[in-house]
Amino acid sequence: MTTPNRNDVLFGRGFAIGIHPGNQHLRDIVRARKLSFDVAKKKEKRMIARQIVEEIQKLDPPGRFLIEDPNQPVSKDDENASEDIMYKTWVVVEVEKAIDKVMHRLREREKVAASDQDPTGPTQRRKREKSLVVDGGRLSKNSIQIFHAGGVTENCHDNDVLLQQQQEQPLSSDGWTSFLQSAQRIIYGDIQSSEIEPARNVVDHQHASYGHDMEDIGHLGKEPSNQNHAFHQHGVGLNCSGQINLRQMNNRQIGCNLQEVNAQQVEATRTILDCKDIGNIFDHFEEQLQSGADDIGEGLDSFFHGCDNDFGDFANKDRNANSIALQLHNELPLRVWIERSKVATIFAPGEYARLALSVALKLTEYLIETDSEEVRTGCGAGIPIPLTGIVVENVFLTTKETVDAASGWEGGGGDALVRETIDFVWMKHIAEECSATGGVMNRLFRLGVIFYELFSEGDKVLTPLNEEAEASPHHVDRFKLSIDSTDMVDDNDESYCRKQDNNSIHQSRPVKKSQRQTSRTINMYECFVAKLASLGIPYSLRFLIKSLLECGQGNLCGDDAFRSFVEVKLDLELMLNEPTRFLDDIVMTDRIPSLIICDKLYGREHEIETVESSYEQLKDGACSGIVIMGEAGVGKSLLAMHIRELTIRAGGYFLGAKFDQNNHVNPLSMVGLVFNSLCDMFARDATPSQLNSVGEALGIRLGSQAFRLTALLPSLSKLLLPTGNCPSGSACVDYALSTRFLFTELLHVISAHSMRPITIFFDDVHFAVCDSTTLSLLESLISSIQGSKSIFFTCCYRDNQVDDTRSLDRWLSVIVGFSLSTIKLRNLTFDGVNNLLSDMLCLTPRITRPLASVLTNMTRGNCLFVRQLLESLKDQGLIYFNLSNPGWAWDLDKVMDLEITNDVVLLLIEEMRRLPAELQLGLRIASCLGSCVKYSVLDILSRDLGVNLLDSLRRVSEKGFMKHNSGVSSFSFVHDKIQQAAKEMMLEQERLQLHMQLGLAICSYTLDNEQNDDLFFMSVNQINCGGKGVLSDPSQTTTIAALNLKAGKLAITYSDYNAALKLFEHGISFLESDHWHSLYAFSIDLFDLATEAACIINNGRAVRLYADQILKHARCFNDTLNCLYSTTKALRQANRLHQSMQSTFHIIKKCGEVMPRAIDEKLMKDLQIMDATLKGMSDESILSIGQTMDQRTIFLMKLYAELANLLHFVNPSLVAAVSLRLADLTLKNGLSLLSPLAFVHFGSVLVNLGDEYIMDGCRVALWATVPLQAVADAHRQGHKFGERSGDYLYSTMNNYANIFMKYFAGEDLSTLRKEIHDFFLKMRGPSNESFVGWGNMSLLHLQFVTLQDGEECLNEERVDDIPGQRAVVGDLGKPDVSVLLLDKILSVQRLFSFGRFDDITFDDINISEEMSEKKHFLRPNLLMGIFFEGLVAFQCARRQRNDSSKEKWVHIGESVLKRMRCFSDHSLWNWENKYLLLLAEKMYTDGNFDQAASCYDSALQSANEHRFTHEEAITCELAGDFYYERNFRQKSLAFFKHSIECYTEWGAFAVARRLESSLGIRFGSDIAQLAVPNNNCLEAILSSRRGSSKKRQVG
Repeated sequence: MTTPNRNDVLFGRGFAIGIHPGNQHLRDIVRARKLSFDVAKKKEKRMIARQIVEEIQKLDPPGRFLIEDPNQPVSKDDENASEDIMYKTWVVVEVEKAIDKVMHRLREREKVAASDQDPTGPTQRRKREKSLVVDGGRLSKNSIQIFHAGGVTENCHDNDVLLQQQQEQPLSSDGWTSFLQSAQRIIYGDIQSSEIEPARNVVDHQHASYGHDMEDIGHLGKEPSNQNHAFHQHGVGLNCSGQINLRQMNNRQIGCNLQEVNAQQVEATRTILDCKDIGNIFDHFEEQLQSGADDIGEGLDSFFHGCDNDFGDFANKDRNANSIALQLHNELPLRVWIERSKVATIFAPGEYARLALSVALKLTEYLIETDSEEVRTGCGAGIPIPLTGIVVENVFLTTKETVDAASGWEGGGGDALVRETIDFVWMKHIAEECSATGGVMNRLFRLGVIFYELFSEGDKVLTPLNEEAEASPHHVDRFKLSIDSTDMVDDNDESYCRKQDNNSIHQSRPVKKSQRQTSRTINMYECFVAKLASLGIPYSLRFLIKSLLECGQGNLCGDDAFRSFVEVKLDLELMLNEPTRFLDDIVMTDRIPSLIICDKLYGREHEIETVESSYEQLKDGACSGIVIMGEAGVGKSLLAMHIRELTIRAGGYFLGAKFDQNNHVNPLSMVGLVFNSLCDMFARDATPSQLNSVGEALGIRLGSQAFRLTALLPSLSKLLLPTGNCPSGSACVDYALSTRFLFTELLHVISAHSMRPITIFFDDVHFAVCDSTTLSLLESLISSIQGSKSIFFTCCYRDNQVDDTRSLDRWLSVIVGFSLSTIKLRNLTFDGVNNLLSDMLCLTPRITRPLASVLTNMTRGNCLFVRQLLESLKDQGLIYFNLSNPGWAWDLDKVMDLEITNDVVLLLIEEMRRLPAELQLGLRIASCLGSCVKYSVLDILSRDLGVNLLDSLRRVSEKGFMKHNSGVSSFSFVHDKIQQAAKEMMLEQERLQLHMQLGLAICSYTLDNEQNDDLFFMSVNQINCGGKGVLSDPSQTTTIAALNLKAGKLAITYSDYNAALKLFEHGISFLESDHWHSLYAFSIDLFDLATEAACIINNGRAVRLYADQILKHARCFNDTLNCLYSTTKALRQANRLHQSMQSTFHIIKKCGEVMPRAIDEKLMKDLQIMDATLKGMSDESILSIGQTMDQRTIFLMKLYAELANLLHFVNPSLVAAVSLRLADLTLKNGLSLLSPLAFVHFGSVLVNLGDEYIMDGCRVALWATVPLQAVADAHRQGHKFGERSGDYLYSTMNNYANIFMKYFAGEDLSTLRKEIHDFFLKMRGPSNESFVGWGNMSLLHLQFVTLQDGEECLNEERVDDIPGQRAVVGDLGKPDVSVLLLDKILSVQRLFSFGRFDDITFDDINISEEMSEKKHFLRPNLLMGIFFEGLVAFQCARRQRNDSSKEKWVHIGESVLKRMRCFSDHSLWNWENKYLLLLAEKMYTDGNFDQAASCYDSALQSANEHRFTHEEAITCELAGDFYYERNFRQKSLAFFKHSIECYTEWGAFAVARRLESSLGIRFGSDIAQLAVPNNNCLEAILSSRRGSSKKRQVG
């Protein structure tokens, strides 16, 4: 819901709607496009309406099509209609509905008042002669209009007499039937020769275009041309849709009273007129008669209201029930039309030329269709018109005259309005004439002769001579020139001819010798063109006719001459569709016009189609965006703007930003600009309820970290609810990771509540290649919108000028994996360049063709190069404005001889050096400041430098180098190549000094205005660009280093550690060599922060560099703690886990702590003491422990917590000691943020110590007691919290645990497979070549693929672009112990799933033994491995014939069963079904079959109730084996089939296929017989608890 602006178009009725500015503007546009709409083909009409809608949407502000919301009526009294609009509730209508409204407007016929017409003119005379309107079922003078055949006026008096007779004696029903029978005879050609004139042998070429439609009439046994001629003789014609046109029925006017026509007669009528669509009319009449309609006007209107326009547009949809609009066709010769149109347009200057233009276009189209030589694609129709037939005398028109009776009635009576449009143009010729077609140039010349007479309003100055000779294709067509002496200048007057020649657009093109020989004839044609000029015909039309006439010179014509009728058609279409550009004469002022720069795509049809297709796929979530690449100046940004049009058309938000080549250290400024605008737009359009909902959602999703975004996005405060949140966190938490999470959450919240499509566009991404923070943020945003149906991401980058190609390629490879399309833009072809020149010079492409050929070779088709070269040629006078015939002209020879560089930058530099000095200075300063410069910055520098930079840049903008954005008070470079050229005008030292001068000037201002962070960052960046070498005062170095330290800390508050590191590095570069002695504290602070920033962005090289400096110069150990911790963290993030562990041990030792050790007798005793201590404390007493404020304790807790997580992957045996120290520090020194993690670690250690400690361990081990589905969700929340707080390790490990838990809980494998794939794409971004746990995740992904696709993938190097088993375990050296153990666990599961029991050894499944030996920390994945170890053990035991081997296998199974029973006692949800299944397997192995059957049933019930689909499948398979061996074949088959269903539901398709194939082996042909549904045992088992569990309804 919204408030209308001045450009909006409002739906509705009433005075207030009519006078709304947007509606008035729409009417003006429609009025200007009516003519082109009327002459357009049907399929083109809707395109015209769509263009009008897009034109309205491109206004500033964008125009929308609004309709009043019917669900919210207005309560305000309608005292002021105009004001009432602003109080109503309006909503944006769909685009198609807006197009329908415009189509409706375009079809409307303008009303012409009777007072505006000449009462004696031909228009009124024709209206008076033909005006008949249906009135009360009687044809009267105000009733219906009958057109005269051939358009020849008839005796008006006779018509009036006939009308009077019809009024006195209306036609009876018998008379009506008689009339219809006559019509039938006419349609089917059943006419006696005595009733018509003998038909002449005339070939009517009208059938060339619609002869195929006449075949729809059927039953026509005669030649179509003769039959059509017969129709004309009898006053009945057929248009191209097979419609009947009643013109003159033997000079009798037909009238009837429909009340006298009964239903039977109507049915007979429908049978008689068995023509295309005619029967529909009588169906409607029959309904009207049966319903008792008493007014034919009402009947016609209600019928034609829904009738297709192809049926003649008999009714106007906007008229009321008493109005009728009939459209009938009239045929007349061209010369008759010319005479009529001359009189009709006598008071409308220029209107005749526009009408004649549509006639010329339709005639050209007709010639193309009939001339097989013109249509090389094989779509030509009919036989080409002979050369001698292409004359004015043979040209005929079919006009469509609309009879709008409402115009007469609205005025209280009078005649109906008649409006005429050109429907069709064709040629006739006599068959006996010469059939030779002649050459193309002769045919074009003949067309020029026709055009001359058409546009000269009938001036017959050219008549053919020697027609037989002209028929030869090699003969130059010649005409006798008969010119009135008063209108023609003597062709011997050389001065006049020279003057005319100078008026030619191509006066500069050298005249060939052959052309000079024919100059006398050409000058004659120019005299005819002068005649057209005296009639006010625009110069472009005069030049077109002159070019056609010059075709009479054959091959002697120039390069820009017409070559085919198709080229003529293209020129005429441009003049008709864009008259202001290609038709109208340029109005001269006191200033010479400038070249027109069009924001238009040339030669990009395929790319536009790709863009539109990708955007359309957004609706289905199949495409998330587009990446556009190409070299500089090919139009990447312009193509992206097409996406803007699509977004606006869909009513969405388009947000864009452009990265700067100066690499300003303004943290995340481009991303912040986009999101700040998004917050503004949403806050502007949202309702109060929407704002409240968004505020609540942001409070939940962003939490206390929302403050991190408010510094970047001031407008976010408009969406947040008031809270008391304040910044919190530790020094080494990754704020960049937090910021990425917060941005993605903000985007999704706004998208979910706005219900509008959102397009985010970043231009020149290659300039951000060194900014890993921004690239990581963009990557996170793109990955988060996968599957979204409302968020579309677009970026452009230059693929041939990238400093760090590897980083950009790596980033692109990641984001392209997130459903993004790619487009490679190349330079324009010749046609594209020619169309660009045509638009810029306002000349048709035929005329610009020679120049386009030259410029294409010079510029290789680069758009930017072409435009700049044109400007350069204009400045040099090689392209100039011709004042004689206003238009652009050029000297082609001089352009071709011009030596020009092939580098657009050098060309731009040459152009800039021609500018005045003050403008060059403005360009230099602007290029140093960036791609966009604000007024405020220019004001500061103007005062400091003593120049008026604002005025200079205004003048620069007039030259086309910059764009003046007055709406946002700024200037911006048109293209970054222009900015580059402005910078390269200066020498290197000159540029560095200017940077320093600008930086110091802005910095001095910011010292007094500290609140302006943007200016502060800009000043520091300018100073850093200047560098230390240009400082004249060495004492300033310390001050500048301090400025960089301040800016770096400020960048950290914006969460941009990449920018912070650059600022710290610049600060270090300005320090003097003795700074460790003279500025020790400052140096420690600066290097510490640089180390931390480098660690957070995972820049290991910088971490080592700055940490080594601190360790080398630190005066005490405490000064090294921060850098040591950063070093340890950097090693861990680089997946160098062993080195990270050793570094942590070094810090622990330096802190005086005892080194962690494996469990021994002393450590076991300490663990028991801590267990006893915790047993004696309630939860309330633990929570009542006070918070610690000791910084050493906080530091050690942080260090030990991260070490505990690290040891899971490196040395699990040390986890117990570390967890004990964490619990001890908490109980002795107080609680900290990491204390909960300490108790969790310790509880997990207790669970691993033995069965007697399980109860104590389950008190804090979440996975041991809580349902696995809930544990997975908890880890998912932990992953989100980790991202929100910026804790990389916490976030990664929680995501890792979340996927593992969901796998063990039996969630869909396809979903999990995609989550791991996305996880890898995300973690392998620019800052994460590898990550903690990547080996485990790779193995888990391989397990998913194997269960789905089969075991064949186990030997592949990579699967889904993720490393396979060999890469993880074999080829990468010694993997982590956790990876080896997980590989064994998953291998055991695969052995069971695919039934590989024959060759299994004890070493293959000894998971429990290895856990005990390696002192692995018990986790859910290890416990799941133990479960499958037990299942395999019982399977192997039953297959053993050796008693000792069987006993060993049974022993392994029983030990697993004992452990599983302990866990089942504490959590029935997670472990009951597993315990019962193991117990059933044991009973089966021991031979206790009855107990085994009961346990199988119980295990199945438990798995079903607790929603473990995968384990339900396993249980059914094992139960099926059991019953099969017991010879319960039917019951066995039922279990097997349910197992297959569950495996399929889980997504283990390969396992399901394996089991299904085994059924054929086991049961053979008995499957069909055994599958009868007479055994309800399985259904009874599954439904026993279904009422309470509601299987799989809880997700």
